[in-house]
Amino acid sequence: MFRIPQTFALFLFFISVSASAQYNFDEKMRQVANDLTRQLNALRAKKIAITRLDFNGVPNTEIGEYFSKELNFYLTGNTTKKFKVVPVEQYEEAIAEHEAQQRKQATNQANTNQGNQNSYEQQRNNADNNNDGKLSTEELGTAAIVLGTIALFSIKKGPLAGIKMTIEGDIVDNGDFLTVTYRAINKKKEAVANARATFAKTPQMEQLIGTLNRPAASSQISGQMPLPPPGAPAATPTYPANNAPSWKNNNLLFELEGCVQSQQTIECNLQVTVLQENTSLTIYNETVLYDAADQSQFNPSEMIIADQSSTGSNVQKTLIADFSAPITLRFNNIRKRIDNIAALAIRAWGSQSSYFWAEMKNISVIH
Repeated sequence: MFRIPQTFALFLFFISVSASAQYNFDEKMRQVANDLTRQLNALRAKKIAITRLDFNGVPNTEIGEYFSKELNFYLTGNTTKKFKVVPVEQYEEAIAEHEAQQRKQATNQANTNQGNQNSYEQQRNNADNNNDGKLSTEELGTAAIVLGTIALFSIKKGPLAGIKMTIEGDIVDNGDFLTVTYRAINKKKEAVANARATFAKTPQMEQLIGTLNRPAASSQISGQMPLPPPGAPAATPTYPANNAPSWKNNNLLFELEGCVQSQQTIECNLQVTVLQENTSLTIYNETVLYDAADQSQFNPSEMIIADQSSTGSNVQKTLIADFSAPITLRFNNIRKRIDNIAALAIRAWGSQSSYFWAEMKNISVIH
């Protein structure tokens, strides 16, 4: 009886597994593209742009670019879509060029303002001209404020013209799997469509994740947050002396006051402090509470920032620098006792820091 050599049998097995994994990836990406297409068609979207996804809260990574390009591929192949798609690489190049033009205009405006001021002072002859011909940071900033930054959705020329929605999202590393969430964002910063899938890691994905601590190879958008070094607060929560979990980025400090369970509701109260500049803060219902006992997950039923509350997809509030505001997150329909929260991961967007996860771990629940 003829026998297949063991090494050859193993080779056939790995080929079969690889083919199956690729098939599952294709099927899931096709389903994601179909789900988004159906929702965007219902919203009568005309033109959208795909942006690079975040990875574990970190922007501008190669794995984020990979999943953005994959979505573009499957959307392009979808014959039922009624909208145009601007791929991530074209979007980033156009944004970089647009921002370069804005900076040039700001510099020119500052030079003009400075020249007019000098002429005025010379005519008045009431001050010495101590100008060395160089523009200060304050002058450039003032010129930029006067000119204003043209919002993406109001651009009238070039490849970005006519875009009314962007596809954004994030990738969460769950060990052997990646959970990828795509969402369509309108000009009000509202998530109006979404799709999610979980993918088994492939060698290619592992390799791309391994590049996380170096800049992505393709063009980068000016003004994005730089990649944090290993152990920076963007990836790891900090703990003050009183052992209350907190999290901080470049402009916001989240401090947990406590989580209390009453029957089937857990309420977590926090304080958020704006450290440097006034900011618009949005918290999304993709925020997750993880039970330490079995890793079960719960999303908030109600989110409150100061005087703004929502039981929908998000809540938004403009916050003033150097002041704090209360945040309350209510999780309903929890049909068990939770004594310890493994992690409270708050999905948020800040006008000074883009999208991020504010994560606090090892939280004792008060009963």
